[in-house]
Amino acid sequence: MSSPQINIKLTRPPSGLTRKVTFETRPSWDELAVRVQSLYDIPTEHVAVSYVDNEGDEVTMNTQTELQDFYATQSGPNTVRFAVRDLRTQSPREAPASGNEDLGTSPAIQLADNMAHVIASLSEMGGANADVAENIRNVVRNTAPFWQARG
Repeated sequence: MSSPQINIKLTRPPSGLTRKVTFETRPSWDELAVRVQSLYDIPTEHVAVSYVDNEGDEVTMNTQTELQDFYATQSGPNTVRFAVRDLRTQSPREAPASGNEDLGTSPAIQLADNMAHVIASLSEMGGANADVAENIRNVVRNTAPFWQARG
């Protein structure tokens, strides 16, 4: 008996461009990165994908080990959703953790990014325009000094 196919929906924030790809089995990191490269023109060494876990945290991965950990937590439907990331364009606070995280990131900036990610996820389901996510992110970032001053 063959393994069931796995469908992966890949969305590229902030544009919201979503592509659905099908693999006969769960792809390795290299297979997934090559597919992302072909669809979004991101060199494989700069490809990352992220998802929102069951605790509401955005998890970014770019290695085989991280992808295997993700698979270990999956059950149920054979469709998964990932946001595509280009590590060349990620700011240091948005790049995957390296042990040297930017400790100066404000809560307002984190909130802006989290809100934008949630709204971008809604756009994938037809619930919001991708530009809305970027506009909200910019509004919160631009008002960050106000929120920081108010403590």
